[in-house]
Amino acid sequence: MSISKRLLVVTQLTICFFLCNTNILWGNSVAKIHTEFLTEYDFLRIPEIFSGKEFTGSRVIVRSSHVRSGLYFSIPLGKKSSAIRKGKRVELQLIDTTSLFSRNFSFSLPEVSYNQKDLFIGITGADWNQSAMKLVAWKVEIFDSSKEPLFSSQSALWGHSK
Repeated sequence: MSISKRLLVVTQLTICFFLCNTNILWGNSVAKIHTEFLTEYDFLRIPEIFSGKEFTGSRVIVRSSHVRSGLYFSIPLGKKSSAIRKGKRVELQLIDTTSLFSRNFSFSLPEVSYNQKDLFIGITGADWNQSAMKLVAWKVEIFDSSKEPLFSSQSALWGHSK
């Protein structure tokens, strides 16, 4: 094999390595947070019909009220050894179209089992009026039991809003 072909193979393997392992290289800061309005029906599962209790499946769900409909931030929990899984408290700050000032929400996190894959943070009930509010900017922070930060992420506009 010629030197140029070897160089091409090494370059392709290197690019593949970087694309496939960004989470290993940059850790939890790369976790992609999705925001979406979900209705009560988006959470209904067959086991709930039989037990009467909400079936969360592979999700950890915390909400600002008992109402299920609202704006949700979903965060992948990562691998079983991920630091996010050790989180005890979530702090969410957001700015919506109804106010120039941020609103702050704080949530206690339950124990996270190894089969749970995503954290859903819900701004629900009277805290989120889908017909009147649109999300402008947000910041999420997860802390451990000693209030040390484990994870932080923010929207692109958050840094410009403060």
